[in-house]
Amino acid sequence: MTGLLESRRDLEAILRQVGDGITVQDAAGALVYANDAAARLIGFTSAAELLATEVPDVLRRFELFDEEGNPFPLDRLPGRLALKGIENTEVIRYRHRDSGVERWSIVRATPVFDEGGSIRFAVNAFQDVTGRMLAERELAFIAEAGQRLSATLDYEETLGTLGSLVVPRLATWSGFYLIEDGEVRRMFGKHVDDAKRRLVEEAAREHPFDFSNREQPIARALHEGTSSLFEHVTDGALRSAANDEAHFRALKELGFTTAMVVPLETSGRVIGAMTLVRTEGPAYTAADLRVAEELGRRAAVAIENARNFERAQDRARASQALEFVGDGVVLVDAAGVIRLWNPAAASVTGLTAESVVGRPIADVLPVWPAITPGGRPETHPVDVGGRELWLSISAASFAGGIVYAFRDMTEERLLERMKNDFISTVSHELRTPLAAIYGAAMTMGRTDPGIRERQGELLGVIAAETERLARTIDDVLWASRLEAGALHVSIESCEPAELVEGVVSAARAHLPPNLQLEVGLAEPLPRVAADPDRVRQVLANLLDNAVKYSPDGGKIRLTAEPNGRWVRFAVHDEGLGIPPAERDRVFEKFYRLDPDLTRGVGGTGLGLYICRELAEHMDGRVTVAPNGSKGSTFAVELPIAAS
Repeated sequence: MTGLLESRRDLEAILRQVGDGITVQDAAGALVYANDAAARLIGFTSAAELLATEVPDVLRRFELFDEEGNPFPLDRLPGRLALKGIENTEVIRYRHRDSGVERWSIVRATPVFDEGGSIRFAVNAFQDVTGRMLAERELAFIAEAGQRLSATLDYEETLGTLGSLVVPRLATWSGFYLIEDGEVRRMFGKHVDDAKRRLVEEAAREHPFDFSNREQPIARALHEGTSSLFEHVTDGALRSAANDEAHFRALKELGFTTAMVVPLETSGRVIGAMTLVRTEGPAYTAADLRVAEELGRRAAVAIENARNFERAQDRARASQALEFVGDGVVLVDAAGVIRLWNPAAASVTGLTAESVVGRPIADVLPVWPAITPGGRPETHPVDVGGRELWLSISAASFAGGIVYAFRDMTEERLLERMKNDFISTVSHELRTPLAAIYGAAMTMGRTDPGIRERQGELLGVIAAETERLARTIDDVLWASRLEAGALHVSIESCEPAELVEGVVSAARAHLPPNLQLEVGLAEPLPRVAADPDRVRQVLANLLDNAVKYSPDGGKIRLTAEPNGRWVRFAVHDEGLGIPPAERDRVFEKFYRLDPDLTRGVGGTGLGLYICRELAEHMDGRVTVAPNGSKGSTFAVELPIAAS
């Protein structure tokens, strides 16, 4: 291996084969090395072309954004921080100013020091994560669309929502066509510019499409359920869509550069079509078409649900139409007797139509809330056979009674409660140390006799509470980093005894006087394949957890031993223990065994979640089991390193 790396030529030959982009900056910030992968990632044809371009000129080619879409400050660029001696990692989205093409990269920069401790180079590594980020954003967009499209039972409002979803995120302009009673009805369109929207509407009124022409893309979508993708809108494509030469010229003036047409289809039936066009920005791709088709399917379901609901208002007993409604629908006559109970209502409540139809709703659901017909949906708790369900309910009156539509919001309610509990917990965890720090600082400022003698004690309080405050903030930041998928681990061969020694030394420095900490290491112990910093973090979290849940004192023991293809680190305590029903939940985010702090046990409920995620990132696992008659044993198993 030493011979392989003897020359710069050999090293550069190796780096050229690396998939990730690699660049090196000298102490002045100039690029002195780049591999071809780095050049390609940022739009250059070769490393030589990139190296021939000044760094400021490279940066001027792009707009830089962070993960939230905010402008990325240049002074936060990893390479610039590395030249200040700070190793760091950022997720950066960059948009080419000329082409509009966007990419995402995880950028990690590491400073290189000379023998005198001065910074000599900054090494930057770029990992392209565009595919992953786009997939995540597509899934989030589609999930948001599904939720918003199903939020109304007015199909014209549904189309308005769909227009707001796709413009400007997917299109400059969108148009909709619905089949109603065998005829095609052109609905409103949406444009990023109201003035230009009026031009589009005027062109549509003066030149209505001939929907009998199967060569026309909208006609194909409506009659055949066929999508059309025009990556680049050519004159030929415009002529095939136009009715005549005047229509062609009108379309040409609108300046469409790329376009898609997708059917609105549900249950194998086309109910309409959606057109999406851009006048600027990148060309549509097959991936864009898949997203548009999925939006079309979801919109079609929402539109059909809304139409079915309208029919239910007019024909109270039209149960067949309501079979396809995703929301629970209940029709109650003027006497309060249930006359219709659709499958979605049965699925949400667990009560079959056979068991409830013909019975008063007050008998079936004794706490059914009074909902004002025609008002906005209201969320209420409803007792269903001893189960509490949170339902979002809307009502519409008709001559013979009331139609209720509802959906299950129980899970969302639980998530909201979890969020509120977390905010409350973090607020408590921040307020308590801040109060102690403030009290100690105010006391030190007094001139009472004896205060000087207590300064050491008061400074100790400030230091301890500051450390506690930092741990709370670290937990929240780590959870956010894990949630965002921005964690990087460096797997290497590690000596288990060294990892344990460092963690135990730190833990003993802050160990309460009523606790004893013992260590038991098997000999010999094989080396583990892991990130040493992350292993120390996991073990420190487990020890901290054992201390917190041993308020009555006792013994804590940290052991390590081989276990098949693993090395098993275990923390045994004699504390409060974990009820069997809770063991599967203790690794959940924000979950705490003592949420009401009845035993004075603090914490954010993130420590064990972080332990599990870090272990899994190192191909390991974390488990919990009872420790004999009292207490618990938390174990982390990590793979043995290859010899």
